[in-house]
Amino acid sequence: MGPKRKEVADALRERIFTGLHLGALKHGARLPAVRELAHLLQVDPRVVLAACRDLEGEGVVEIRGRSGIYVAPDRTRSAEFMRRREDWIIDVFMQGQKHGIPAARLPEQLRRYLDTLRLTTACIECNADQIEELCHELHTDYGLQTVPIDCEKILSSTRWPAELLSADVFVTTHFHAHEIEPIARQLEKPIVVVGLRTALFSEIGRMLAEGPVYVVVVDVRFGTKLHRIFASNPALANLHVLVHGQEGFAERLARIPKEAPVYLTRTARRELGEAVAQLPRTPELRSFSPDSAGPLLAFIVRANAAALSGLRA
Repeated sequence: MGPKRKEVADALRERIFTGLHLGALKHGARLPAVRELAHLLQVDPRVVLAACRDLEGEGVVEIRGRSGIYVAPDRTRSAEFMRRREDWIIDVFMQGQKHGIPAARLPEQLRRYLDTLRLTTACIECNADQIEELCHELHTDYGLQTVPIDCEKILSSTRWPAELLSADVFVTTHFHAHEIEPIARQLEKPIVVVGLRTALFSEIGRMLAEGPVYVVVVDVRFGTKLHRIFASNPALANLHVLVHGQEGFAERLARIPKEAPVYLTRTARRELGEAVAQLPRTPELRSFSPDSAGPLLAFIVRANAAALSGLRA
């Protein structure tokens, strides 16, 4: 697959998953025409069609001849997804054998490069919603121990908190890299700056032009940040941020139209508990951009590799 074709496939895949997440798309929904997508992505229509064929192979879309391209039904994606995963696992075992690692030993070898050390990550952001997203994804996807750090508190303090000093690595977002990188250098700590998936913000921006979009958060600071992010959008008035715990929150929550797109942060979903049932069911959406996996895994693998070398010495 050529780089442009892969880039288009990645962009379409993320847009589809984000649309499903926000309720803007349904399984079986018709996507814009190939030429319309090509104009939107500023590429040749043939590249879009080739990318859609790749996505059809993954079970993400269905190409129905002259009828157009549709979001695949759940059952199709599930079967295709499992088949491609099996092919990928076979390839991983074959690559392991090429590097002298028998298939039976490969799982243990991989595990040792992930969890020989109990690495602790300081998850640094300016609001509870994004801090919890960072902590959850780093623990669930990468097996890291995490400690939540409010960057506003450390920036306004004259003493570093103990959990910051004891962390093995700092993780923050591009929003605060310029503030946290000097602290990491001063404390001689490695730092990983993760990118967030832009498709979610792009999709919300697009939907604002079509009508109200609701975002449910716990920390008012995240609500303020969202208004800054979309400040240049002509339809900013359609962005409705509901802050859990604020006066009138329950009444505003109950008035959300059933057909309206709604995004709940992980923290808000947890705080709402059973009340979340009254809102459209939306799947969890990973926060980190795919490019963030490389620096994170590089740190984890190299730290564990250094520990393994020390054990062998």
